[in-house]
Amino acid sequence: MNWYYANEGQQVGPFTQAEFDRLISAGTVLPHTLVWHDGLESWREYGRLSAGLAGTFCSFCGREYAPDDMIRYGEQFICAQCKPVFVQRIKEGLPLPSKVDFAGFWIRLGAKLIDWFALMSAYMALFIPFSFLTIKWHSPGTLIFAMAVLYIVQFFVVLAYPTFFVGRYQATPGKMVCGLKVVLPDGGRVSYLRALGRAAAELLSQFILYIGYIMAGFDEEKRTLHDHICSTRVIRK
Repeated sequence: MNWYYANEGQQVGPFTQAEFDRLISAGTVLPHTLVWHDGLESWREYGRLSAGLAGTFCSFCGREYAPDDMIRYGEQFICAQCKPVFVQRIKEGLPLPSKVDFAGFWIRLGAKLIDWFALMSAYMALFIPFSFLTIKWHSPGTLIFAMAVLYIVQFFVVLAYPTFFVGRYQATPGKMVCGLKVVLPDGGRVSYLRALGRAAAELLSQFILYIGYIMAGFDEEKRTLHDHICSTRVIRK
């Protein structure tokens, strides 16, 4: 059986079972990494691939084991293979692996308000001098043309703002202030193209009475509609 996994939106593979097991042990494939193998209908997160089984996933290697074959440390489970490394990290005071902390509805709303304020400031800086020019011109045709240009510029900014910041820094300024970032299911960086698609999909979330945003309050991974469409996640740093 051949395995594949997704890395920054690209398919990587094929790998034999033994090779795939080594990727898991090395931490290349994590519970939230999208994977696929021969016979599987669609791509699945590795940590959920065996959701129907009664196993538990190791916080270090991400592999599934019976709960009785693992040790528990707080909310984390560690397999026998990873136990020596885990204990050594505790002795040395090194950071331990933790579950992904998905950003909830309210913190994302706060980040969105900060971004909205930044965009509105840019709009006003553009709109005020534009208004003086249109009043001076008087011509109705010129006024209509000027307003059309202004709306086109606004639409461009709405798409360019998140595309640039998410593609470059993984977060808009609002998300940076709130300690959030946008990632792929495997934790990888979002490309500029995907960031653009996400910005366009966010407009859909707005057009349907903001229901696309409200979805984050009920989704297990706090995903909005545009997160679902573009397969992204917003997490705390």
